[in-house]
Amino acid sequence: MQRSQDDLLKDYVFDSKSNSEQELWTYLSYYNEHRPHQGINGLTPKQFNDRLIDKENNKEKKNDKKNKEENKENNIKNEDKKQEK
Repeated sequence: MQRSQDDLLKDYVFDSKSNSEQELWTYLSYYNEHRPHQGINGLTPKQFNDRLIDKENNKEKKNDKKNKEENKENNIKNEDKKQEK
């Protein structure tokens, strides 16, 4: 984060604390949502985070589907056992 702070400080002169806070939030938004980062293959941190969340959600959906299928199979097996008795 130090690099972004240095970038911000060299480009702006602040006339008040509230102005500096506003500029900081504007820059952080740019840094996280619009500025590509070489260390994450040219993605923005927001894009990178969104992809991680999507991957995690897809894993959960696959696991849910797998669990439903397993439960269905187990229910069928249990019904078959009941009918055998």
